[in-house]
Amino acid sequence: MDNKVLKFINKFPDNFVIIYQRGGFWGSVLYRSIAGSDKQFVWNKNLANSPSKEFLSPLEWPHNTEGFIVDYKSVVLDSCDFKSQHLTTCHIGVSPLKHLTFDQLLEHFDEDKKLIIKSHDLDDYKYFREVKQIRIYGDIHAMNVEGNPVRSKKQDRVVKPINVKEMYNLNINKLLSDNYDYFENEYLSLCNYLNCTTNISNVRSFILNIRERHTRFQLSLS
Repeated sequence: MDNKVLKFINKFPDNFVIIYQRGGFWGSVLYRSIAGSDKQFVWNKNLANSPSKEFLSPLEWPHNTEGFIVDYKSVVLDSCDFKSQHLTTCHIGVSPLKHLTFDQLLEHFDEDKKLIIKSHDLDDYKYFREVKQIRIYGDIHAMNVEGNPVRSKKQDRVVKPINVKEMYNLNINKLLSDNYDYFENEYLSLCNYLNCTTNISNVRSFILNIRERHTRFQLSLS
């Protein structure tokens, strides 16, 4: 982690939200769900991550391609092939915390808004004092039973919540659940933690869309 990035985030804690997620735990879906709920969160064309460079809202899919720009590092590491990424993921156009440079941070920073940053290291919360932080927990094997393919077989499938100040433990199984009440309760609780407005219908539609994409892709492999 860039030490300048660390110091800057701690200097302006009210301008950041950090999502902690293990690979395959739908962190970009959560990122877009938050950014699409309230204009207090930073959003721009680069974050939208469209292959054709069109400006998209956080909850909008590309119009000229089937999906978003692929994370080629994951392809090289064989954790997720090109086709499955392009058709079933919604990557964000900014590096995770471990690889985020200070220049990249400043490129997206807005003193009047909150910038969401993802981290794949679940222990990075120890470096931050007053920043709003979200830990994605759940069982992606259970989600696979519900019809969503586990994209990365190399990752641990279960993450548990932790009791840490300034940490919101988000149950990803509930947020992405078929059961509307489970989704709504988890989403409203998240928005309450972030003190942001809600966008229930559009967030729900985006989640159902990507779940359907996963189901169709999984069926195409059988």
